[in-house]
Amino acid sequence: MPDFSRHQRALLLLAVGLAVTYLLVPFQDGSVLNIFQKSSACILLACLAFWAIEDRKIKKIALAALLFSSLGDAFLAIRSSDYFTHGLGSFLIAHLLYILIFVRARNWQPLPVGKQIAIAAIILLSIGMLVMLWPALGALKAPVFVYVTVIAMMAVSAIYAAYPAALVVIGALSFLVSDSTIAINKFLMPFSLSGPLIWITYILAQVLLTLAIIKGPNNKNAS
Repeated sequence: MPDFSRHQRALLLLAVGLAVTYLLVPFQDGSVLNIFQKSSACILLACLAFWAIEDRKIKKIALAALLFSSLGDAFLAIRSSDYFTHGLGSFLIAHLLYILIFVRARNWQPLPVGKQIAIAAIILLSIGMLVMLWPALGALKAPVFVYVTVIAMMAVSAIYAAYPAALVVIGALSFLVSDSTIAINKFLMPFSLSGPLIWITYILAQVLLTLAIIKGPNNKNAS
């Protein structure tokens, strides 16, 4: 955990608290307040990242990644029209920005067995999701293929980076679980608990990756 000031800890707790309220006491589905409630957690995490990250380039990239994530949250919360592809595009940009951050902190040391297993799991999960989803995707085959490829690259680059291992591994895998649940719920088999599962794993991923980036890489192992 990074060494936060009292105000930075309060900002982190506020972001997590707002995420919890969206899950437990949301405003009317699709309302302006509901959209703000869903997107506010990543806005606050973006503020925290901009405040706490020391490297100026990483600070700006992390800020953009979290703001694009917030935009994706807003698009997915809108109910007046289907903005799924807009949300997909926003999160695609966010993942590309995360990749930029993690590649800059590439760990050149041999990976431990645990990280090798995590990378193998990411690759297998990504291939499995594409195989399952492919017949149901229709016109979305190309964008979903690109998105699954990019999020897999983001997760692998996070694990290869010299950031705190527990934060990036759990964060990357949580992002995959969240996005996989979205895909299963939308294209294959809607189920009642999908909403809480998607939201909890998504917020967990964003918080852990943000904390890892704020904490910074182990400079001895980073490129």
